[in-house]
Amino acid sequence: MNIVWIFIDSVRRYHSDDDRSRLKVMDKFNEKSIEFTEVVTSAPSTVMSISAMMTGQHSFILGTNYNDFRFDRDKYPTLTSILNKRGWDCYAALMHPDIREKLTCLNIYPRYKWPMGFSHGKWWSNSEIYNFIKKALEKESRKIKPEKKFWFIDYNCRKDPEISNKVEDTLNLFYEHGYDHENSIFILCSDHGYPDPSRGITPELLKKKKLTHDIFMTDDNIMIPFFLSLPGIKNIKYEKQISTINIFPTLIDYLGLKIPNSNLKYSESLLPFLKNKPKNSKSFIARSDARFLGQTNRICCIRSEKYKLIYDYERNKYLYNFINGLVEEEINESTLSKKEKNGFQTLKDYLIETDSLALNLFKKKYSNKIKRMLNIFKKNKTLKIFIYSNSLQEFNKNILDIFELELSKDHNFNIEFLESSPKKNFSETKINLFKYSKYKFDLKIFIQTDNENIKYERKIFSLISAKKSLEVPSSLTGEINQNRISRAIKTIWNSRMLYIYEPFLIIKILVKFLKYN
Repeated sequence: MNIVWIFIDSVRRYHSDDDRSRLKVMDKFNEKSIEFTEVVTSAPSTVMSISAMMTGQHSFILGTNYNDFRFDRDKYPTLTSILNKRGWDCYAALMHPDIREKLTCLNIYPRYKWPMGFSHGKWWSNSEIYNFIKKALEKESRKIKPEKKFWFIDYNCRKDPEISNKVEDTLNLFYEHGYDHENSIFILCSDHGYPDPSRGITPELLKKKKLTHDIFMTDDNIMIPFFLSLPGIKNIKYEKQISTINIFPTLIDYLGLKIPNSNLKYSESLLPFLKNKPKNSKSFIARSDARFLGQTNRICCIRSEKYKLIYDYERNKYLYNFINGLVEEEINESTLSKKEKNGFQTLKDYLIETDSLALNLFKKKYSNKIKRMLNIFKKNKTLKIFIYSNSLQEFNKNILDIFELELSKDHNFNIEFLESSPKKNFSETKINLFKYSKYKFDLKIFIQTDNENIKYERKIFSLISAKKSLEVPSSLTGEINQNRISRAIKTIWNSRMLYIYEPFLIIKILVKFLKYN
């Protein structure tokens, strides 16, 4: 068996008059595949979306913030890591240097095999991606029928009127090299849609207002085209709602593999519905997030087939939308019927459940860390604890709960807690933070998220005297690293197999980071 996954950035699920329209090749390909007509992406952001597809996890829990994001393979099993252990060759051709470095949930096609003329320092066009795959297939095939090959090909629909033809040509390339619908799984999809200009939202407007498309939770942005060809499975239209996190367990199930044991929770495989009861297929509540767990300006939506709940974390505000096909309408909560209120309450419950899933993992991780740090102190001693946070209330509460609910049996605590937030004046926070530098603590903790002041906050925090110190990123993985030089070095190290072949890029990236430091 093989997998060929062709991915086209920011294509909507429906036909439109701009360059984000559903591709014509998709209309042809649906004759050879299962078309999922109601697919909610886990995030309207490329890195978050692909990471969720490759892990089966909600995108928001997979990182702290975008700048420092490097997928953590040690914490989350991926489709490629599972396949690698079973002797598969896993290859990806990605168009953008930044994406190649961040998406380590995929295996970049080995650098030493790259065709001549390709550089990691460049953004590859669709034509270049096609030529890359053409030459790579010629190298890999060697007249041998393909077996245990995974390919992920990344295209871009923007300003390319020939993109549909390029995707069709790419499919034909694989057919020519022995991949067919009997020995290979084929996937054709997008990562997210894009705000429809008919609503007045254009790339030019976003640029002018310094906004990004991922903050929009409308269906034109979060619903995607998705086609799956599984050998031996009847080609149908699956018209119930699913999430992109359903794809990972479905593929693992189809291949007869097992997900490694962990405390992670996965969505349901679609395979039983595809094999046995397509008419009785199941609809899944789906979640889509703008921003990672530790970022500010977080927005998410929870969607069912009729209702959509949009939640703004910082404002603690809900919006309520009705859905009818491609039509979406915001409504006032006060006008909801009892039945509609129950429908939206189900979505609120799912929001709480999925948030709690992530926060419980966060709490467990740092509970164990803090317990180990307190082992040096005698039991029943009153410990002086200083906690500073620029993060969200949910993270603050979890850290405070560790002391109050879990550790209070062995120790007494005198806790000083100082909080900063975007709503507060940082000058005032800075003065208050400096005050604590006069005192001595047993343990100091910095609960941190990504913001423009973190460099100064860290500096002041370092002046506070304590026997033990702990930085707690608002995340399940990674760290927040605002120092540009250390970030550059980390970037180079994590992607060293790309930089070894082009050492001049190391100088280039260091100069870039120094310039803006």
